[in-house]
Amino acid sequence: MNFNERRFAAQGQYAESIFQTSLGDMEASIKALESVLEIDPDYAPAIMSMGTVEYQRQRRVRGKELLFSLVSLPASAADGGESDLADIIDTAGDFLIQAGYYADGLELYRAAATRFPDHAALHQGVGCCAGHEGRHDEAIAASKAALALDPENQKYVNDLGWSLFEAGLLVEARQVLKRVWIHRTTWRVRISDIVTRRLLMINKVATVFNIEIDLRTVLRPASHL
Repeated sequence: MNFNERRFAAQGQYAESIFQTSLGDMEASIKALESVLEIDPDYAPAIMSMGTVEYQRQRRVRGKELLFSLVSLPASAADGGESDLADIIDTAGDFLIQAGYYADGLELYRAAATRFPDHAALHQGVGCCAGHEGRHDEAIAASKAALALDPENQKYVNDLGWSLFEAGLLVEARQVLKRVWIHRTTWRVRISDIVTRRLLMINKVATVFNIEIDLRTVLRPASHL
């Protein structure tokens, strides 16, 4: 088969894997993924999916090998090219964060952000993992890099503020986090999502904000602001 024929066949098997997952048949889903990689060993979506499967099977070494191989793949490994490949790597990194593999996530995101320096989400991933690993200076630098690429992204503003707070830089944290509060209507911020993990922080630094914060108002969904 030529490249297009292999890719078409791989896409079909990958769709089958997703379908089997939706039915709850993980054995069939994994078999479909294995078939994808036999047909097209460089197909990034399947590599990412199989990597997460291996982590869940407690086969961390193999899972890490698969996920980290994504960074060195050619753009053609993803259906949408470079941008799509960066998004797939971000999905892999998000899995590692959700599973609590912060050190692996940090290593993956560092490599990915080096290859795709203009992809803001990868810098945000570095910041998130670095913060969990107690590397506050790196978390701040990465959060600033993400925000520089997407200045109006309220999530990145919030993450930078949190990174500054965790580093003990309360004045700087106030200056950043106050932007989320001030722009809560124009940005249509889901404040409840932001403060779910940060209520303790708001309580501790409320005096630094220099404004009255009614937590009942803060916790309302954006649609009611």
